[in-house]
Amino acid sequence: MRWRNILHQEYKKLVDQGINPREVCPRPDLSMAKWQVACDFIQDEKYQEKSRINSQNRYKMLFDRTSAKTTSLSRYRKMRDVHISKKRGGEFVNSIAQSTHENMVAMQSELIDENEDQPSEDVIMRSALGHRSGYVKGMGHGVEVVKNRQSCPSVVGNVELKEKLLELDRANDKILNLTEAYEEQRMTLEIQKKEMDVSKEQNRTYSEKIDILQSQMALNATISAKAS
Repeated sequence: MRWRNILHQEYKKLVDQGINPREVCPRPDLSMAKWQVACDFIQDEKYQEKSRINSQNRYKMLFDRTSAKTTSLSRYRKMRDVHISKKRGGEFVNSIAQSTHENMVAMQSELIDENEDQPSEDVIMRSALGHRSGYVKGMGHGVEVVKNRQSCPSVVGNVELKEKLLELDRANDKILNLTEAYEEQRMTLEIQKKEMDVSKEQNRTYSEKIDILQSQMALNATISAKAS
């Protein structure tokens, strides 16, 4: 979670508890001056509107989140144990899976003996598993589907539409990440500017105190000289 989002969550917790966020800094590792700048940033109307729009857009995503170029759903599919069970020492989940695996290994050996080229995995899977109509590649290991655009144009259209929506979601997610990075950098610059202003004000106050002290010392010296 980004630092800005963490501060926003802390801000919401204080509001839910009925506490004025500007009066209490919820994090010991954050100065009150920085927290005040964060409150100004969070309470800004533009940020509030953008936060509301981003929340609505997240509800429209097909998947809960993405990680780089790979969606969580894709990672989940790749990690599923569809063939063997790790809890049982790598044994096959059933005899059918074991028999199918042995058949595919045997087919691969036969094709290698007959041809010098590496046999296609799709050909081996098609021979061992058969053809399944409507199978979507990416849901697991299986047979490549022969697409027929003329016989089922509506199905193909729906698949293409889902692919376009997925690409659009990825593009939107990339834009959101870039926007968040920009806003976080802007917030950091505002905090640094606030600290510089505070430092300048402190230096100005110190200079004024030094001038007053020097004037007082000169006045005391003059009074002492006249008295003597």
